[in-house]
Amino acid sequence: MLGAKRLDAITSEAVQGLKQALGQRAPKTVNNVLTVLNKMLKTALEWDVLDRMPCTIRLLPLPKGSASFHDFDEYERLVEAAKSDVNAAATLRQHRHLRSNRVLCSSEGSPLTQRLVQGLVARAARRANLRNVGVHVLRHRFCSHLAMRGAGARAIQELAGHRDLSTNQRYMHVSPAAVENVIRLLDSTAVSTSMATLNAPVAN
Repeated sequence: MLGAKRLDAITSEAVQGLKQALGQRAPKTVNNVLTVLNKMLKTALEWDVLDRMPCTIRLLPLPKGSASFHDFDEYERLVEAAKSDVNAAATLRQHRHLRSNRVLCSSEGSPLTQRLVQGLVARAARRANLRNVGVHVLRHRFCSHLAMRGAGARAIQELAGHRDLSTNQRYMHVSPAAVENVIRLLDSTAVSTSMATLNAPVAN
């Protein structure tokens, strides 16, 4: 849309038109495009190609979403489905692993590519009939399972390498099963408290 325009001809109206043209894309994708455009114009300003910013670029607001993760039973199914692909100990013993200095590598000894790893994880997820198939879901699972088992937010933040707790919160999910268990605990406590109140002697 903007490729044929001179940099000083990119108006705020043109930027709004770009946003509308990208309306079917995710807000984060639109913001990526706008960020590149903004950087390009600022660089032109620094290099004296422009004498002023020709437009105003405002990013779209992003909803605070949560990241997908595997629940405990889903993760067990994923591991079980992946066993036919990966039996590391047996494979290393059988081949003495002389092809490469890497633990995981291709049959020729070259490092595993990102695409290959993604394909292997996606195949295992399909075998396990899981909806979420991305590699990054495993990172979400790591943080979420720690949270559901009582790990503190700061500890999870350090282990995950997050800069701040706001990023951490996106990964610290609580599964529906965990919520139900908490509610049961609350209900049992409430029942016990109510029974104790009913059985307590009445003061005169």
